[in-house]
Amino acid sequence: MASKSTIDLFYVFLYGLAFLLLSLTVVWYLAREDTDESLMLETSATESKTETIESVWQWSSNEALREYAATQQGGAQGLDARVAATIDEQRIVKALGDVRIDHYGNVVVDEVGLQALYQTIGYSAVTMSQQQRDYVSQVIRDGLPSPAAEQVVDIVGNFFEYLQAKSQLETVYPNVTDPVTLSIKLDDLQTLRQMYFGGSVAEKLFKRQHVQEQYMLENLRITSDTSVSEDEKQRQREQAQKHFLTRDYGITNWLSRRDIFLQQKADILNSSLSSAEQAQQIEWLFDASFSVEEQQAIAAENLTEF
Repeated sequence: MASKSTIDLFYVFLYGLAFLLLSLTVVWYLAREDTDESLMLETSATESKTETIESVWQWSSNEALREYAATQQGGAQGLDARVAATIDEQRIVKALGDVRIDHYGNVVVDEVGLQALYQTIGYSAVTMSQQQRDYVSQVIRDGLPSPAAEQVVDIVGNFFEYLQAKSQLETVYPNVTDPVTLSIKLDDLQTLRQMYFGGSVAEKLFKRQHVQEQYMLENLRITSDTSVSEDEKQRQREQAQKHFLTRDYGITNWLSRRDIFLQQKADILNSSLSSAEQAQQIEWLFDASFSVEEQQAIAAENLTEF
């Protein structure tokens, strides 16, 4: 029969083993939590990374584009030298370059995209042939990865159609001078945007332009109102400007920080530095003045442009 001291030692051993197992379990759990947290942080950092069309563009020898253009030569709708000079890869990348691509490879639709569309196509859409438009689409397909390529091609194609329809609308409402007619015209314009882009995309693309149009309409209403004095009209104009045009982008002290940046930018532009050095200094100033998130929010302001 085992002695009492042997039994006591056995229980001490069991308690010690249990404590060791518990300690190892706690250590393993904490290590797993740290690993999970680090993975979450790494994933979050990866997901928050946003590219642009310029940064993901796949430059090539353009042999495929030359072959495509060659097949389109000749005929009334052919690609002549003038067209080839205006529809080139570098011009398209420069125009679309600031449009953002999220971490899933999708195009970020916002006001920057609308500016890029105007720079890429402008109002030449009214006179461009279908073959010329197809060529622009081919350049985009060859330069961008999926799914962004087809998304941009779709939006550009819709923009072509929208500008042509908008041109027709301008002939229906030429030289509008009264607020009632302007209101009807803007409603029709909004309908066109939703028709060609869908409600969600149209709202994101034209958000700022819509606000500016409403400001224009309000100013016309104020000007046309014969029941109030000029002093009252001026007060109403100031209120309208404050209501429609003052934006803070969710950025603390946005207006004062913007004004400081613009003043410092002006000092750089008035310096004796070369154009390249000025551009570099302005980029550094921009990075020092606004965080990455703030820079994305105010992209439509184009603060770094000369």
